Amino acid sequence: KIHNKIITKITKFVPHLGIKYDELAAKIDLDKSLEYDENNSKALSKRGFVKYKLNDYIGAVDDFNKAIELLPRDQTNYNQRGLAKEQLN
Repeated sequence: KIHNKIITKITKFVPHLGIKYDELAAKIDLDKSLEYDENNSKALSKRGFVKYKLNDYIGAVDDFNKAIELLPRDQTNYNQRGLAKEQLN
């Protein structure tokens, strides 16, 4: 119940921060999913992409690194990590 109140308050200010609600909602859902299974490579990859869209490039790189560690043959994570690293320069 408290979690829902916090989300309601956060989403009220999201448009003023230039963040799309869908991106914030996706990140919240992916965070929750990873609480249950921190080694879910798909959730890590998707959260990395959402973090990228939210301009959290360091967080995106961290998520892609973990996803690569879990699935080193998945080229998508390398590509996405490269795009995030490019934004850090």
